[in-house]
Amino acid sequence: MEDHILRIMGAVCILTSTALWGEMKARSLGLRLTQLQHLQQALRLLATEITYTATPLPHAFQRIGNRVRGPVGEIFIVAADYMKNHDEMSAGDAWKQALQQKSEKTFFTGEDLKVAEQLGVSLGLSDGEGQLKQIHMVSQQLEYALEESRHARNRNERMWRYLGVLGGLAIIIFFCRREGRSWILI
Repeated sequence: MEDHILRIMGAVCILTSTALWGEMKARSLGLRLTQLQHLQQALRLLATEITYTATPLPHAFQRIGNRVRGPVGEIFIVAADYMKNHDEMSAGDAWKQALQQKSEKTFFTGEDLKVAEQLGVSLGLSDGEGQLKQIHMVSQQLEYALEESRHARNRNERMWRYLGVLGGLAIIIFFCRREGRSWILI
């Protein structure tokens, strides 16, 4: 009897862990979409700061970082700190350093990071008009990434959840068959 209880507890642990793994993978698709939306919002705020207030970039980045939640806001705050504390570092280099430092906390893909990195190309190097053009270009590319992210979430979210549960059941069946028993309770 005790042997059956241990088997059932083991099966429940396996099924729970694989179901949670599937749920985490499914949620990561939604978190990527949210973070891309936050980056898009941050770019709109940056364009506004450049256009209407002519705020210096370190202060603009700090303000944006304080307004945008999560890892995207942290990227802007870290970039602002780099610009304030390293006079020899360009705004573009500060942006790239901040992206590299905080990218592990995001759910961005490699392509998303390449698009975000493009923001640093003209930061602080060109006039306001040139910077606005670069922000607009990155914003358009982000729009494509957002659309792809929505599509991937809609297509794959349910699949990851089912895969977690079905994978757990497959592992349980494999271990039961391996012992020569037809099912876990027999």
